[in-house]
Amino acid sequence: MIHINRKTFFIGALLVLGLLSTVLVVYFYFDKADTFKQKNAIPQMGQEYESVTHASIVSKSAHSSPVTVIYFFAYDCVNSRTMSTKLERWLSSLPSNIEFEEIPINDGTPQGYYLEKVHYLAQLLDQPKMTYATAALIFKWLYIDQKDLSDGAVVKNSFIQQGVASSAYEAAQNFPAGINAYIRRGRSLQKNYKIQTVPTVIIGGRYMTNLVMTNNDFNRFFKVMIYLINTVKKENNQLA
Repeated sequence: MIHINRKTFFIGALLVLGLLSTVLVVYFYFDKADTFKQKNAIPQMGQEYESVTHASIVSKSAHSSPVTVIYFFAYDCVNSRTMSTKLERWLSSLPSNIEFEEIPINDGTPQGYYLEKVHYLAQLLDQPKMTYATAALIFKWLYIDQKDLSDGAVVKNSFIQQGVASSAYEAAQNFPAGINAYIRRGRSLQKNYKIQTVPTVIIGGRYMTNLVMTNNDFNRFFKVMIYLINTVKKENNQLA
């Protein structure tokens, strides 16, 4: 029968625990180091972004300055809501050589249709803030202010509170051809760029990235998007 001294057993247990602690520290160190490298690595085509040069409809300045950023989103998408808020902050200091456009995806429901109309009505009114950050404003109306945007009177009052004159609102509202032109263009872009998920951005009519491709990491999404913007700028300089 083997007898183990309690002191020897205690020392042995401490050594084992110490060894395990060292292994865990080394593991987490290299795991964090790999994560840091991944988040700061140069984006790779086919993984975090794709070429979309096959699209038959491209942004109007795809091969010249400024660089276009087309943002596809949906008003019933939680990630789109978060992304639109983050984009609003980014857009507040948008360089003059970047042209930003928002395209709401209609899910085919009555809500999707009237929100699409409200979005493009804001574009038609051409108010500075509503032009570059319409989505963030309408998301606020929907989820913070809890407004019923299917009610025409609520929509009108919401725009008036943003500084839109009542007469200007009525003129835009009574110009369905203008709103429908926006809708047709947005749906054409969605079809030709084969948008399957939101939020997605098309950069310069040439590259696409989305939140799924960046592993649902919002910070990484912005890094990839800015990388692609700079890539298009370099390509444009070479074409000039």
